[in-house]
Amino acid sequence: EQLPPLLPLPPMTREFLGLLDSLCRNVEQDWQPQEPELRDRDYIMSDLNRYIKKFWPKAELTLFGSSSNGFAFRHSDLDISLTFRDIPTSEGLDCIKIIEELCERVKRMVGMRNVVAITSAKVPIVKLFHQQLQVEADLSLYNVLARENTCLLSLYADLDPRVRTLGYMAKLFAKVCDIGDASRGSLSSYAYILMMKIGRASCRERV
Repeated sequence: EQLPPLLPLPPMTREFLGLLDSLCRNVEQDWQPQEPELRDRDYIMSDLNRYIKKFWPKAELTLFGSSSNGFAFRHSDLDISLTFRDIPTSEGLDCIKIIEELCERVKRMVGMRNVVAITSAKVPIVKLFHQQLQVEADLSLYNVLARENTCLLSLYADLDPRVRTLGYMAKLFAKVCDIGDASRGSLSSYAYILMMKIGRASCRERV
């Protein structure tokens, strides 16, 4: 494959800049989850937390990924990490056994459907579907690095609202071009947003 020759861009005009700014803001507004959906996600998290603590009182569930980093699309899945307060890391734990037991427990939870343990993946997970709220979720064990990455992107979005707007544009671009699935060899949305932030910082340094 060869890249086509890159033609020089015309000078940026005030009118075109305003059009581009309006487009970016409309994308963010159209794709971000609305308040009812955010309430549904909070309900699922609290419901799962309450249920799982019946069997593991020291269990803690933490939301990570796009649902928590400020760049969520509407109707996106929930990514949830399970840890235990008295166990700092997963070292020494039989993660597959815990995931299988967790799966069996969640299967008995009211409202949950299509609950299945996937233990052959790099990170074993329990997939589930909340029937009433029509939300899918993945439960994993000690996904600590992903949680830290989530906090990093959330901080970027808090520091400058434009990062959030550009992040939505980057995610939508990857989605439309079908290059946002890490399981198929593409970069993840986290990687695209991180590169966007690094690229913006480099531009500012040159200026």
